[in-house]
Amino acid sequence: MTGAWLARLTPAPVLSAVAVARRSAGARLRERRALRRLVREAEAVTEHCLDRLPDGPAPAVLRDELRWMLGIHAEALRAGVSAVATAVGGDEPYRLERVVFESLPGLVVTANLYIPVGAGAPWPCVVYLCGHWPSADGAKTGYQDRYLWYPRNGFALLVIDPLGYGEISGLHRGTHDLSMWSWFSRGYTPAGVEAWNGIRAIDYLTSRPEIDGGRIGVTGISGGGASSWYLAAVDERISAVAPSCSTYSIGNQARRRLVREQCDCVFPPNVHQFDLPTVASLIAPRPLLMLGGTQDPIFPPDGFRTTYRLAKEAYRRIGGEPALEKVRLIEARCGHEDPPLFLQSTREWMARWLAPSARGDRRAGEETTKASRPPGELRCLDRPPDDALNYSVHESFVAVAEPGLPADAASWAVRRARVLDELRRTVFRWIPELASVPRGVPAWESAYYARTFGAFEAWSVETEEAVTVRVLGLRRRGTRPEGPRLLVVRSRDEGWQFPDLEPLLPILGLADVFILYPRFVEKVLSPARYAEIERTAALSGRTVAALQSWDTCQVARWLARDDGGVRRRTLVAGRRDAAVVALYAAILTGEVAGVVMAEPPPSHRQGPPLLTVLRTTDLWEAASLLAPRPLGFVGEPPADYRLTVDALGRAGHGRRVASRRSLFEVVAWARREIQDAAPAPARDDATSGGRLEGAPEAR
Repeated sequence: MTGAWLARLTPAPVLSAVAVARRSAGARLRERRALRRLVREAEAVTEHCLDRLPDGPAPAVLRDELRWMLGIHAEALRAGVSAVATAVGGDEPYRLERVVFESLPGLVVTANLYIPVGAGAPWPCVVYLCGHWPSADGAKTGYQDRYLWYPRNGFALLVIDPLGYGEISGLHRGTHDLSMWSWFSRGYTPAGVEAWNGIRAIDYLTSRPEIDGGRIGVTGISGGGASSWYLAAVDERISAVAPSCSTYSIGNQARRRLVREQCDCVFPPNVHQFDLPTVASLIAPRPLLMLGGTQDPIFPPDGFRTTYRLAKEAYRRIGGEPALEKVRLIEARCGHEDPPLFLQSTREWMARWLAPSARGDRRAGEETTKASRPPGELRCLDRPPDDALNYSVHESFVAVAEPGLPADAASWAVRRARVLDELRRTVFRWIPELASVPRGVPAWESAYYARTFGAFEAWSVETEEAVTVRVLGLRRRGTRPEGPRLLVVRSRDEGWQFPDLEPLLPILGLADVFILYPRFVEKVLSPARYAEIERTAALSGRTVAALQSWDTCQVARWLARDDGGVRRRTLVAGRRDAAVVALYAAILTGEVAGVVMAEPPPSHRQGPPLLTVLRTTDLWEAASLLAPRPLGFVGEPPADYRLTVDALGRAGHGRRVASRRSLFEVVAWARREIQDAAPAPARDDATSGGRLEGAPEAR
């Protein structure tokens, strides 16, 4: 009673301000909890990254999974490398050649090849992968003090420009800077292009008679170090590797909020939940030297020490105790740089494992800065070609699905089963096989004018451990409407204001209405903040939209609880990005009786990202997977969804899709379709709630 009397005596503006403050505080708390959950999931990736590694050689499937995540599917195009090598004069104890080759048709790679002069061929060779050194002449011009020691001391050397900082610049920071979230949906990372360029570079080296193809090492710093990790893991021709200032653990990167600092080439789309120790297991038992600065701000020591500890365990499992001498960590009191200790240690490592007979003649501490050439002498091209694939390789490097229309109901059913299986194994691999029934508790919320129209309620629903979402409900007073509830999912561009009930008020005559604010929609996020959250989620194989789909799935399961002895089904609706969230929630659970999409994006190329989803399907086909449950559009959908209508017609479910002018009309149509369908599924339990469903019996 005290609270009611205080409310009556408190002026309305004060009550409004209190309500806004409480709502804002609740939104901040929910966001912090959701972020902490992402950090815990990233830490779990680190903790369990060797779980599938037995004693003995690493399973071949791990290498296949890494190549898949990197997008390396070009083996069918792999043939001899046609390169143009132009010799450059000089009086050094080596011959310099400016090399240009295509790793794929149109994908141009520029590199410098150094071959020692004199007796000793075929030479061991070091491949130096450059980091992010901005130069119109290519990043290779900025690291001469690091690599020129090798050709002066009996090593051939190939220095490769990276995609983003070469003579022909391609995009390298699509999600870091440019909000190119279709990269996630494609499963594209420039790390894949760098690894493929490295593979093709080794193909070229092994074709040269001056090079000993059995003695090839790889090294680099920063982005070049990250590329060294992946190249050595996917190409077993690498005999030794020494990545510098590039070793991390996924959990550490998430905990320290360092993901926002990292280029796109550092992390693959982590569908299979790898961490660097998993990558190390694919290098083992070949020699691996890690170098890290104890003051490195983006690859800090607690991360690289964790990876070193786990890498040693991987080497022990694969090669026993003798293999431990092949994995080392060198630390220095430095930042993100190559101090003399790192350069000397790397040179000694390469000499030890690539040319052990001549180790005593090496002067690994020798400085070579004075021997550097002017950048223009290292440039391979007079001008970048106009038609190089480098500028747009992010649009074609990864093979995406090109689904076609089914011939008939049988072919649609086969394709549907295949797509659902692939989604379960990739995009939603992280979904638990066994999910507990969500728990909801009443929450305080100011109703403003909502109670004028019906019985208002507010809930806090736990969709994952320690993750809660806000759910508001509005029921018609008196006799409740029969049929399904309507669950409206809010998106980032519409979830920040309340009350936002006007479009929903007419629905009360048809169904009880609930509004879901899934994680990360309640606050306006800057592009930088959103990028940090999205990229952190990807460390453990998730995306924000995938998490929101799981929230929606869980709330739909929670709403399906008995209500006065009546088993309620749920119709889920969403607008723009939330329409995609609603669609995949229906694919995830049979508790969703139908889906309403308003202004949906035409494709995952424009819509919210789901990790690697475009390798399996696109939105028009995903929408057709809902059948025989009803699919309604508010207004005319994008032209792409005409394919949805055609596909459902061929599958015998043409009457299960419709478009209407308003949300009210679509809900009325869907309600009739649902009532004509089979009864609701039996009571949900913890044995089936987490499985990827979308089955016909879930209408």
